[in-house]
Amino acid sequence: MARKALCIIFLCLSTYGLKAEVIRVATYNVRNYLEVDRWVDGRYRPNFPKSEEEKEALRYVIYSAHPDILVIQEMGTELYLNELPVKRGMMEVVFQTNGIKW
Repeated sequence: MARKALCIIFLCLSTYGLKAEVIRVATYNVRNYLEVDRWVDGRYRPNFPKSEEEKEALRYVIYSAHPDILVIQEMGTELYLNELPVKRGMMEVVFQTNGIKW
């Protein structure tokens, strides 16, 4: 997985040719951004999604970094990826989970 991510980053960087531009690459582990068994308000909740407060905190951190390329770990299905709006101007989103490329 890391090797594929590095290949994608290399390809993206190579498209800039000889231009002297700064490209900001960020990697972020969103820690179980999917339905998993969780303790919520002192209760065990099976197959429970991440709370809205946690989602908002993740969005804030990601947006604050202003990445040109964002690599995310521990993301759930495409449904959850769509909760994080794509940065304006981004050409492609590559989503991969359990070896399946979306």
